[in-house]
Amino acid sequence: MQLGAFLLVHMHHLFKSTLECLDAWAARDETPQRSKRLTLDRDGSMKLDENGNPHKSHDDYGRRVTRPVKRLEREGWLLPADARAVREEAASSDIP
Repeated sequence: MQLGAFLLVHMHHLFKSTLECLDAWAARDETPQRSKRLTLDRDGSMKLDENGNPHKSHDDYGRRVTRPVKRLEREGWLLPADARAVREEAASSDIP
């Protein structure tokens, strides 16, 4: 799973999609896809990629959330309802 630009995704969203993949594996022998491990800085925080953070504007933040969330949904890492919740949370946030 590649998050691209820094993206806050609540763990329960990822956990729910993981459970759905596990269920499909157990019930229908559908092997779940592999993901890359997150890279952490020495202090344990998530290492940012070349896109970094903060954002130029609220619209910029919205675009930086929407693109990877759509990809994560398409790849099966987020369920549709959870992807929608993440996009709605980003739209109503006060970032920046």
